[in-house]
Amino acid sequence: RYPDGKRRLIILEFQAQHDETMILRVLLYWVLVALKVFKLRRKLVFPRTYVLYIGKRRLTMRDRLRWKGRLFFRTTIVDVRRVPYQNFLALEHPAQVLFAVLAGNISNPRAVYVEVVQKVKRLTESDPGALRLYLRRLLEFSRLRNMQDAMLSIIEDYEIPMTEAEIQADPLYKQGVDFGERRGREEGERRGRE
Repeated sequence: RYPDGKRRLIILEFQAQHDETMILRVLLYWVLVALKVFKLRRKLVFPRTYVLYIGKRRLTMRDRLRWKGRLFFRTTIVDVRRVPYQNFLALEHPAQVLFAVLAGNISNPRAVYVEVVQKVKRLTESDPGALRLYLRRLLEFSRLRNMQDAMLSIIEDYEIPMTEAEIQADPLYKQGVDFGERRGREEGERRGRE
């Protein structure tokens, strides 16, 4: 739910490496989510799709598909490293503010993380459950920048009750760790063959 009171269905895909088939994967997600919502509500809802690119290479992936010369599907690709973190901090939805920790122009990550935690805490002050949810996501994002220890200490400094066990119990966290370990092994094997 946005500050204007409207609910919007959004699909976010994080992409750390170039993948020319990414647009097809996002289209598949779009179709599956639209069908799921239709089954649940008997109403066709078309989600918005965003790909947040956090890789180091220059972004060249396609953001649209054409069929018989006509635009068939389009997603929005945001190269997060090129967006100043202040732009994310200025937003008013906690889920969007979190992206500030993924920006690429951060000279003092800990200070930015403190700002993010403060803003998320302010935006969720009436809902402690939401605060915990967003802080778990923030920890996941901080792992993408190898800053999880700093983030945990900031959360502790603010005395927000959150345990490492609670974080690790999150299925998305576990999936992310498994995926990262698998990607690391594959990358190591590829470099070993070169």
